[in-house]
Amino acid sequence: MLVALSRLLLTSCLVPIHDENAWGTLLPVYDNQQQLACDPIQGLRVAKGDTAGPMLQSTKTLGNWSKAAPDVDAASAITSSNIAMEVWMTLPPAKDDSADDEQETILTIGGPAVSPSTYHDQGGNINDDDDYCNPNTDVELSIYQRHLLLRFRSSNENSPSTCSTLYVSSVDLEPRQLTQFVVVWSSSSESTTANNNSQQLYLSIYMNGAAIYEHVLVNAASAATWAEIWKPSSVLWLFGNPMHQQPFRGSLAQVTMYSGNDSNQQHSAWVNELYQTGVVRTDPLVLQAAPARVVALDQGSVEPVEIAIATRNVSQSWFRISAELLTVPMHGTLQGPQGLLAVGDTLAFPISEGAVNSTDALQLQLKYTLDSLAVDYFNTPNTEAYGNNLQMAPESFSYRLVAHDAVGRELAISPTVRQFISIVHVNHKPALIGPTAVDAGSYKSNSNTAIITGILLHDNDYNIDRVRVDVWADAGYLTLAANTVELADFDSCRGRTYSPWQCMGDGLRNRNMTFIAIPNDVNAILNHMTYEAMTTDTADEIVIRVSDGEGEACLSADEQMKYTDEFGRPVTSRRRECFQVEWRISVPPIQFDSGQDSSTSTRGFFGTRLNTARLIFWLLVFGFMICFGCCLRRCPRYLARGGKVHVDGDDDESVDQEGGHARQASF
Repeated sequence: MLVALSRLLLTSCLVPIHDENAWGTLLPVYDNQQQLACDPIQGLRVAKGDTAGPMLQSTKTLGNWSKAAPDVDAASAITSSNIAMEVWMTLPPAKDDSADDEQETILTIGGPAVSPSTYHDQGGNINDDDDYCNPNTDVELSIYQRHLLLRFRSSNENSPSTCSTLYVSSVDLEPRQLTQFVVVWSSSSESTTANNNSQQLYLSIYMNGAAIYEHVLVNAASAATWAEIWKPSSVLWLFGNPMHQQPFRGSLAQVTMYSGNDSNQQHSAWVNELYQTGVVRTDPLVLQAAPARVVALDQGSVEPVEIAIATRNVSQSWFRISAELLTVPMHGTLQGPQGLLAVGDTLAFPISEGAVNSTDALQLQLKYTLDSLAVDYFNTPNTEAYGNNLQMAPESFSYRLVAHDAVGRELAISPTVRQFISIVHVNHKPALIGPTAVDAGSYKSNSNTAIITGILLHDNDYNIDRVRVDVWADAGYLTLAANTVELADFDSCRGRTYSPWQCMGDGLRNRNMTFIAIPNDVNAILNHMTYEAMTTDTADEIVIRVSDGEGEACLSADEQMKYTDEFGRPVTSRRRECFQVEWRISVPPIQFDSGQDSSTSTRGFFGTRLNTARLIFWLLVFGFMICFGCCLRRCPRYLARGGKVHVDGDDDESVDQEGGHARQASF
């Protein structure tokens, strides 16, 4: 297997290439860097097509190969019998016919060359005319009329340095497709006589792992190697050579040079293996960046929360990665290792020069602290119990990842990442106020009914959570207004079996009631509530208690409202305890007509407190029924003993046969 002496991964968009190899680094020929553009998949390309000459030039020559490849024996690196060049490139879209007649030079090893005016188009013939090559050119790879054109310097029996031109017209090249080309120059020695050795020179061209051209160049009497044929002073030029006015308009993803002493028969399998694994070698520089999934802290928190910015170095070359801050949070501050951060600040990931790390994530740790003046700010949940959006501005900051070369030039950037920070609402203790006593003037004339007003529940939680409300009286009935009773939920909590409390009542003449409501609705429900006294001249007290929070005397987590954030994740308030507030309203004794009350004071005979009029009435009814029952029982027995009843109403006297006293019955 041939050994790679140099590998230039141009998909990393590194200009100059900060990767020491046989060619050293690539430096721009022109000062204007904007003439080169980078695609993370297809590699480098010329952004301005009217520029003459090559765009990049290597800092080292072929003579430095042995010094730059410590894993390869110094002698064999130069004197090896096989040299291979692998190129991954993408052809540009087709232009008009006249434009396609121009030769576009992809790369050159050596110096400037002269463009030929005509070519022998015979499906892959070699033309050995020295006029086609410049004396300083060893290899030139070009595109002409959508076909591959190769010039190279070889050797024959008559000349140790002969220019050869190969135009492969039998293979059409497709634009916009990443294509692999491998050119292998090989030589082998064969013994023809006892005192004579013949050197065979071979040329093989492969496209996407398959051979498209193979040729035995010549049998040479001399034992020259390819390294001896090519000049040690040759350098690598990309995107043209100084003699051509039209640079290659396509993209270059990778250029690799190999050297070794393998036999010619092993090349096919080796080249196919290069192609099969080419995806790995031509992976672009991808700066992976994504926001952290959950970054949250409580409303009013004074403790900072850590935020990790992570990425991976998926390139095979060294480069610097930094996070550039594009926007900052509105309600807090960001702090990096060196202090507070502002827009435009950059933070370098901790990576050592020369190290390649493609498995472990690189991380930067930032700290976010909520502003002390933003105690009322939150953004989670962003919806209240009525289903309305609270229009809370999200808290976030944005950044992008940037790759730089050794001299600080920008090589690649990631898409902008927006990191959201959830400030979770914290439930607060409510406040409850109202009148201290029922105003006597609120009763109607000679009435036992008063209307309660002035009750106010103040809850600073934007109606996110519902609350439990208990209202009761000892000696009177409570009735909610007909137009607000539907705001009170008596049903969902009536069957609670997992806690000591349940909802009760229905809002109509209840001595006590328990319901669930949204805080804003509590004010509407309790104001204009009616108190109805059961007995005259009896003092009473109305008690209102609101339980806000979770657990114990409050609602359970399952009974609270369900919300989701912008990512569809369930969110809720932070309920640290069950708050309870209470308000008492005294009811002074009042005088009213008991008869008026009797028609509206019963809810069944048993289980209610009877007033005096009702008690007298039922006692009279009970006495009458006893008397009537007695008469019905005694009358038949009297008649059986001989008593007579006259029509005119006079009674006969009779004497008991046993000498008893006379009895008189009258009807």
